[in-house]
Amino acid sequence: MDILNCVADNALFSGIPFEQTDKILKCSNATVVEYKKGEILFWYKDHVQKVGIVVSGNVIIARNDEFGNKFILYSVGEGGVFGLLNLDPKVEMDDIYVYASSNTKVIFMDSRKLLVGCENKCGCHERILYNALTLISERNIYLIRKQCHMAQRTMRKKIISYLTEQMRISHSDSVELSMNRQEWADYLGVDRSALCAELSNMQKDGIIRYKRNHFTLCK
Repeated sequence: MDILNCVADNALFSGIPFEQTDKILKCSNATVVEYKKGEILFWYKDHVQKVGIVVSGNVIIARNDEFGNKFILYSVGEGGVFGLLNLDPKVEMDDIYVYASSNTKVIFMDSRKLLVGCENKCGCHERILYNALTLISERNIYLIRKQCHMAQRTMRKKIISYLTEQMRISHSDSVELSMNRQEWADYLGVDRSALCAELSNMQKDGIIRYKRNHFTLCK
């Protein structure tokens, strides 16, 4: 696989010349790793100093609480970046991990050499760091929106809130969700059976139309 072509248009390398991107990939030991659906990429508690770019498939960042419940923080699809928050070993994130929600291919890079700098003193590391901070800011906004979905007082409003946001992002009145029903329930912090029942009721009431993971908001 040509790693350079895979990351050339990625937001993490925005504003960096093609030849400099190639140099940074080499000094950050960029490698391609494949994972099967359900396989764990890493636990944050292990302080794996890697930044990942999803080439194909989808990964999910999740948390398990003290009672064994799983909560999905966010998902990362093709072209998405993850691992930017795993730099400081003093930060406690023992219950957070990353897993593949489908067969997935990822480019991993050494986060220290990528964001802090390397022995070759590549001149573009400052731009990489700026891009990384921009991506972290966008992720924070995403998590704030997630809290808004979860704060809705009824199941129906949680669903409408989430679908409305996804359709606004896709600039369409229909959307294909990357999460299955269990993952969607874990994301909203609700019971899967209750979610499925409410989706069925909303379709009967003419509020939504859906088939598998394809949803249209009618009202």
